[in-house]
Amino acid sequence: MSSFSLETHAPADLAPRDSAKRVIGRWLRRAIYDGHFAVDARVPSAESLAARFNTSTFTVHQAMESLVADGLLERRRRVGTFVRDDRVRLRAAGVYYGVDPLSDPSTRFAQTLNEHLKRQLAVRGADIRLWYAPAEGVRGGAMPPAMAESVAARSVQCVFSPAADRDWLHGLEIPKALITSNPCPYQVDFDRADFVALGLEALARGGVRRAGVVAAVTAPEDGGGPGRDAPPGVRPPGRVFFDALDAAASRFGLAIPPAWRVGMPTVARESGGRAERVRAFDDYAAFGYDAVQRLHAAGLWRADADDGGPAGLLVFPDAAATGAIMALTQLGVAAASRTRAAFHRNRGTDLFAPFPYTAVESDPEEAAKALLAQVDRQFLDEAPSPIILKHTFAAFQ
Repeated sequence: MSSFSLETHAPADLAPRDSAKRVIGRWLRRAIYDGHFAVDARVPSAESLAARFNTSTFTVHQAMESLVADGLLERRRRVGTFVRDDRVRLRAAGVYYGVDPLSDPSTRFAQTLNEHLKRQLAVRGADIRLWYAPAEGVRGGAMPPAMAESVAARSVQCVFSPAADRDWLHGLEIPKALITSNPCPYQVDFDRADFVALGLEALARGGVRRAGVVAAVTAPEDGGGPGRDAPPGVRPPGRVFFDALDAAASRFGLAIPPAWRVGMPTVARESGGRAERVRAFDDYAAFGYDAVQRLHAAGLWRADADDGGPAGLLVFPDAAATGAIMALTQLGVAAASRTRAAFHRNRGTDLFAPFPYTAVESDPEEAAKALLAQVDRQFLDEAPSPIILKHTFAAFQ
């Protein structure tokens, strides 16, 4: 156990909206969570905590009572209050993938993020355990048996899901965080509207006046919808993306008619006795290749559509951009005189193209930090809420 004192580990200032009882309880949970109090360690007395937090011993006892009820502390008559169980301490985190993260190219972001998670957990002295299992349907399937055993035994204290959103993940009774575009309290994601605005701004600065868009997001009219646990009135992810597209196109004076907007198509499928719509393409690169062929057929690069400048192309995400790059090259429209391109790219991963492009990047390291921040909130008995991250520019020649 590391050394600990009220002076060297001072609590955060009390926020006006927080009661002293809540802040003291949260502070004690943090001390156990960070490993400063081991099992059987005596916590500071009610008198010393009352003095440190400028409150009454009655309030301190109330704060401790919530941890006693949770089984973390126990009172020993005439002796003091001791740590009974430090299971709240983060020793191991579970990471779930819906596909094999080592063989599926669509999980390149998750692979990079996983390395950042491992490093950040190692700093805390925590291990990482991986599970993956193909799921039935979009969000169905069952938890892998080995994962279910670890969660039940509390041999992992939290679960991250960087590339899959399953119904059963939301029901886990341990802290959790998901990389998902579906709004839910445990969500971590990058701002799609921010990506669209940055990408179209880059195209407009390159002299583009007309553009095509390839986005592996499902438009609401094609079966997209809000995620599980989404608050009433929350717009579905596809609607957020295409509404942002309309706003940014108007702002930067770009013509992007419906025929030049290609979202991820869906097909109907029955799974587990219920009908649902699933992506028509499992391979995002194949989707990107097909989408650029469709834009070409729709006249994005036709001579009579020429307004004196190059056509623009915005592609999301990077896995779809790999297919788009191949199609652009094969069609002979990749030259800078004909096309300005802005592609999504995950920082730290390769996205090679034989022509210049602007990358709008998401940072897996920041995503890993956000996943940990999301479970930290839950460990400290705070209500989880979505964490939405921003993109950045990076120009490539």
